[in-house]
Amino acid sequence: MEKFETYSNKKLTLSYKIILIFLGSVLLLYGFYFKEYKKIFISILLIYLSFFEKKVFITKEGIISQRKGLGFKSRDLIPFTHITNIRIQEVNEKTGLHFMENHMARRIIIDTKYVNDIVELSKNSNKKIYIDHIK
Repeated sequence: MEKFETYSNKKLTLSYKIILIFLGSVLLLYGFYFKEYKKIFISILLIYLSFFEKKVFITKEGIISQRKGLGFKSRDLIPFTHITNIRIQEVNEKTGLHFMENHMARRIIIDTKYVNDIVELSKNSNKKIYIDHIK
């Protein structure tokens, strides 16, 4: 498998989006009617944030983090060559992988069945990666 999906994605459900847009619209109308600029700013922020979406993938390149929102897209890559060690924490069918880059850690949750494939993929890219299991 070339691309591993993770559970570290952040996306609002449709019901939350509808609630945020509705509250933002009501607050916007209220702010314009009573000329309260803080409420106008907050309502615009609520509507803007309702379109935010984040996806995290693990590929042979490394860890890819994609963010999309209203009017912007960004993509970050942490290559396996920058990662010093991986700490594996298994909990039932899901596993938390803690990727250490210098002194910063990035926690990603995946299915337990993909752990060995991801460790092998990272070891192929960087043979110096230290693998540690957390209980």
